[in-house]
Amino acid sequence: MYKMKNLFKKIKVSSVEKSIFAGLIFSILISIVSFSNTCEKISDKVMRIHILANSNSHSDQDLKLKVRDKILEHCNSQNLENFDENFIFLKKNIKIIEEISKNEISKNGSSYDVNAKLEKMLFNTRYYENFTMPAGHYKALRVIIGEGRGENFFCVYYPPMCVPAARKTYCPEENFAPCELNLLENGDKYEIKFKTVELFESVRERVFNWFVRVFSFFSFKKESW
Repeated sequence: MYKMKNLFKKIKVSSVEKSIFAGLIFSILISIVSFSNTCEKISDKVMRIHILANSNSHSDQDLKLKVRDKILEHCNSQNLENFDENFIFLKKNIKIIEEISKNEISKNGSSYDVNAKLEKMLFNTRYYENFTMPAGHYKALRVIIGEGRGENFFCVYYPPMCVPAARKTYCPEENFAPCELNLLENGDKYEIKFKTVELFESVRERVFNWFVRVFSFFSFKKESW
């Protein structure tokens, strides 16, 4: 009888421990979901710029930065004030962006072709000097110079948080809520959560691409019939 009572006590303790553990896991999941939602809100307010050099040679890498500066100089001269204005301007003037890039390349003695486009891209977590940009899908101006096999430049196009030719002093409070600013400016406190969001976004990207391939395969089969 004594042994049976001890056994029941052990079972009760074990159940309590399981409940505590389950509650802890649930709290962690809620925290991560909330963190992920904040990251997604940030990605909806931010536009990235991504420039791929022709190669990793010193001249091609230097040319990449010159192209970047020319593009930003042109865009900043438009005095665009918000995300939508910037996006609409780039969408309407993507060919002009290409021409500006080609002219700068020609001016520096090269004849590379340029392919510029606006697209939604997956970016990993990026740590900058004064802020951290979380992983996520961002609208981006993507410029490919020549074969695009060199190291790339990527940063934040809007708001002007890290571009060298920002048109005015950047005030982050104009674009981000306090909880979003806390995340951006205190990235070292959230490294594990940033990694978790990055992993989630990567998996989601792979699953999406898998479905696209499957859909394309069956669409092709259907057309063949």
